[in-house]
Amino acid sequence: MGNCSYSEDNVDPTTTSPSPTTRSAPGTQAEPGAKLSQDGFTPEPEPGAASQSDPIIFTGDRKKSFAKYISDLDTDKTENFLMRFEFASQPMGTKEVQLLFHALICLYLRKMEKERKLPRDEQTKPFCEELSTHLFAAYTGRTLIRVKSLTQWIAKGELKNIDWRD
Repeated sequence: MGNCSYSEDNVDPTTTSPSPTTRSAPGTQAEPGAKLSQDGFTPEPEPGAASQSDPIIFTGDRKKSFAKYISDLDTDKTENFLMRFEFASQPMGTKEVQLLFHALICLYLRKMEKERKLPRDEQTKPFCEELSTHLFAAYTGRTLIRVKSLTQWIAKGELKNIDWRD
């Protein structure tokens, strides 16, 4: 999945219209005014800035804010949004579920925290693993989950009911 990018045919669950964006390979477009590395394409990191592989920190409060935002979305729109990912049409294991949680995290970051540069999936992996563990714990004995089960779990308030800690 890499960076979260939303193509014009992807539906943003917070709106009724497609979310227009452009597609580019990760690291090929620099922010205006960014210094470029010697190859002329890759932006140089700011001094002291986190690398693209450093995990993003989710405090307990930030997790609660994420849980509230995602839980308050319309269930059908959330399901349609997640079904845009090709692998989501089949029952999914933990890796695929973690990628869907990554997409929801990116949606939260873009809409609520107004982040313009969204994280790569490895940067949200610790939180995605935590979310996936909670989801699969609710469906004891299952090794595969469908998108419908994920959105029903969210709709029942299970995401908001987690005791989020730092």
